[in-house]
Amino acid sequence: MALHLVHDLPVAEWRQFIQEHPDSNIFHTPEMFEVFQRTTGFQPELWAVTNGTQILTLMTPVRISLKEGIFQPFTSRAVVFNRLLHYPQGESYEAVDLLMDSYKKEVGKSLLFTRIYNTAGLLQPILDEHGFVYEDGTKYIVNLSQPSEAIFERFDRRVRNSLRRGLRQGKVTIDEVTKLDDLATFYALLTQSAHAKGFAVAEQSLFEHTFDLLSPKGMVKFILARVEGVPAAAYVKLVYKGEIYSWYGGVDRAFRSYRPNELLLWHVIKWGADHGYQVYDFGGSGIQEEGADLSAFKGKFGGETIPFGRHTYEHIPFALGLSQWGYEAYCQLSGMVSSFRRREAEESIPTPAAPAAS
Repeated sequence: MALHLVHDLPVAEWRQFIQEHPDSNIFHTPEMFEVFQRTTGFQPELWAVTNGTQILTLMTPVRISLKEGIFQPFTSRAVVFNRLLHYPQGESYEAVDLLMDSYKKEVGKSLLFTRIYNTAGLLQPILDEHGFVYEDGTKYIVNLSQPSEAIFERFDRRVRNSLRRGLRQGKVTIDEVTKLDDLATFYALLTQSAHAKGFAVAEQSLFEHTFDLLSPKGMVKFILARVEGVPAAAYVKLVYKGEIYSWYGGVDRAFRSYRPNELLLWHVIKWGADHGYQVYDFGGSGIQEEGADLSAFKGKFGGETIPFGRHTYEHIPFALGLSQWGYEAYCQLSGMVSSFRRREAEESIPTPAAPAAS
């Protein structure tokens, strides 16, 4: 059958394809697509190949721009937050070739680079052939398909003791944000934590649209920890297909001794285990040695590491290092808090604020 590249799909077919595909996650959904579509500075795209009767491969890159106008190509990148989907058989390989060839031609020099996450495994040789450069990395996952008490016992001993002490003291309370008006408090914590770490956080509208679109469908949880009534830590968790995904987080270091971030994490993990979820996905732990501190924090929660590499393709013919330098230079000149490489090390979504290590 002839292969067809498309940029639009009937939502019912799109939804069925990702629901049945074992490697899909929330970033492939029409709902997440619409969240990005509504947010300034984000432009999601749908790239798919069909044979006329079924979807063979699907990719949902998101263009992220810092500047409009003539400088946009030099301050823009595209991120595929979770691999392109295909079935490793038959004409699916031809479909991936068609998709990647078409993507590179159509994008041209309108972006600095495209980065595809979670490409370890069968996708590696295909993307290698198309000029994408691979970097090895890992991510942490916690198996939730066991009693929460058993999960707790797998935590680092110091974390267990800290949690027991915090629960006994009772000074930290944890609540889910259920009203849009409360997002301002939530966002202030994310911003404070991000700036303390040396990078920018996405604008508040991203979280407002996420709340509006995903909360009614049970696809997101905004959770806030307070120390004696004062907001101290905040997490956004995406929920889809039995998986809880750690998206954004922030903590006020003034409350560090109360361990609000650890108590909040335990709350989420316990909730997931008690409600039938299979996996808590901590997200990436950095590329090579870049994410050592982040990896150490996540490793205290008894998870296991799995391969989580990324592939990068340069659309503008400069070395990747030069592209990164230019991107960072723009951030500095525009007054943004910068450290491009540090943000890259912690990136699992555009500009995440990882929990502060305790």
